[in-house]
Parts: sequence; structure tokens; C-alpha cells
Amino acid sequence: MKNFHKAMMIKELLENNQIIGYHFKKKMANYGIDVSNGSIYYHLKNFLEKGYVTKTEKEKVTIYRLTETGEKALSKNISSIPAEINHAFMLIAADIPNTNWNNLKDMQTFLDRITHIKKLITKRIGELS
Repeated sequence: MKNFHKAMMIKELLENNQIIGYHFKKKMANYGIDVSNGSIYYHLKNFLEKGYVTKTEKEKVTIYRLTETGEKALSKNISSIPAEINHAFMLIAADIPNTNWNNLKDMQTFLDRITHIKKLITKRIGELS
């Protein structure tokens, strides 16, 4: 899950040019995703050390803002995701809070989406080989 949290943080930074750890945690909770403070601040500290973000404090709130270096580094791989694969991932992300994990049909639908992504990625691997 750690890399999933990191990917969601990168997405948040690229979309909003800043991130506040507490707000990110609440946003993920709204999607039914539990992310620990340790995971959030581990990645933010790493981004800060690499120069991808700057850190400012305003009224007891720590704001991490995306730098130009960070935008270039973090968007490099994101922008190369084929649209069809990106769309399939977004569908899965949107399904997470709406999936009843105690319902066989819901879980099968979710698994079908994952299988579809696997097929898309396998196809992409073939194209690059």
C-alpha cells in the first residue's frame, strides 16, 4: 500500500501544486483508504529532501508546495501512462469506496476491472517488446 499512497500523493501534488498532510489523510479516508501519518510524512520528507517540494508553516498548518524540479520529476512517468490504462486505473480508484467487500458480485466486478488492467498492461508490454 505504501507505493499506492505515494502515487496518490504525487497525483494530489500534480493536480493542486500543494499538499497538506492532514487534508490528504481526510481525502483518502473519504475514499475508504486508510493512510497513516507515518506514511504521509515519510514521503513528504523524501520529496522535500529531493527538492520536489518546499515546506512552509502558516497558522500551525504545514503546507508542502510543488517545485519546478518536483513537477518535472514527478510528472515524467505519470504523463507516459497510456490513456486507456490511466482510465482503467481511475475507474478502479473510483470503485474503492463504493465496493461492498462483503458482497461476492461487487468483489467479482472489482476483480474483473483488475483483470482488464492486467490485459491492457500485457498488451502494452507486447507493444514495447
